[in-house]
Amino acid sequence: MSKFINNTKNYYENSFKRFGNNFKGMNWPSKKGQYTRFEELIKIGNLKNKTIHDVGCGNGEFLKFLKKKKVNFKFFFGSDISKIIIDQSLKNFKYSKNCKFECLDILESKRVKKFDYVFASGIFNIKNNFKEKSWKKHTFSIIKKLFQISKKGCSFNLITPYTTFREKKIYYQSVDELIKFLRKNVSKKIIINHSYNLWEYTVYIYR
Repeated sequence: MSKFINNTKNYYENSFKRFGNNFKGMNWPSKKGQYTRFEELIKIGNLKNKTIHDVGCGNGEFLKFLKKKKVNFKFFFGSDISKIIIDQSLKNFKYSKNCKFECLDILESKRVKKFDYVFASGIFNIKNNFKEKSWKKHTFSIIKKLFQISKKGCSFNLITPYTTFREKKIYYQSVDELIKFLRKNVSKKIIINHSYNLWEYTVYIYR
């Protein structure tokens, strides 16, 4: 496990142990904001009869959201680097069909299958004490992997640098810099959604 993954795992496990099986335990300030992010993520395309991989799934709230939206997906797979949190997901959805949760590091595991659409919400936001350059390299490596394990495309969100304040532990990603990286190393089929009322933007990358 890399120092970045281990640091992130410890951060979220501490949050989960402190606040429990809810949005605060998943390090979100509100459930409304969490669901707004989900709404933007699924704009990538029609998920009916599609396979889905939620990377950094936490306690499985994205699956709960999809069920509430009555999205008729084919199969849902949630992965997370924390076994403690994955165990909670397994409890939350032990009676649910067409879904699976697993403790998995997509950068290290050789068992990662391809899914139609791959999603990630909030997994790049907390850099803690890592230098921006190092965290950026780590972030870009994960983004490449998200696309590699998708059949149709991937969707994820990042904190916008266009804010009125800054927090030291938060990672802010330049849109221009991201597009330059994606066009050179991932895909030229990109949509940047900076239209909703949160300090972030959602990225859609297509094959």
